[in-house]
Amino acid sequence: MHNAMLSSFHTSATESVLAWPHFDEFASLRQLYRPIFHLEQLRAPLIARHSEITPYLSSEEIRQIVQSFQSTVNFIYPTMAKDMLETIQLRVMSGNFDHSVESCLALLVMALGCASQSVSLLFHNSHLTSADKAYQQARRGLAEMFFDSVLKRIYLAHLHVTQEATQCLFYIG
Repeated sequence: MHNAMLSSFHTSATESVLAWPHFDEFASLRQLYRPIFHLEQLRAPLIARHSEITPYLSSEEIRQIVQSFQSTVNFIYPTMAKDMLETIQLRVMSGNFDHSVESCLALLVMALGCASQSVSLLFHNSHLTSADKAYQQARRGLAEMFFDSVLKRIYLAHLHVTQEATQCLFYIG
């Protein structure tokens, strides 16, 4: 009950954007919209992992994951400049994940990039082959691993007032 009361007082960024008069012509967007709070309540709880594992990825795989983030998540909510994405890509390639806001943001970009790669298959193929399904599961697993690492660092974003910290909080929301 308490969560239901809280969600009625808060709006997500998407709800705020949909309220803009620019979207008056697209009534179906508003009619078919499901509040993020409702979707979050339907989601199964996250499974906590006991150790942090950073998988090895080739430079090309990292580039593709960051590009997927750029063309999906950052395309919808364009808050990250290309030079910052290049810095993040270099951090991931170096494997330098310490307990810093910058590492948290890099891992979050990787998690969201892997998730968008996994989901994009559903939109581009009407029938998934067994290889497509295996790729989708692998990308989902990678996204979960990266996101688990983000959860171990997200407290840092609450302790700093920087562009990176703000982006961590924005994208994790």
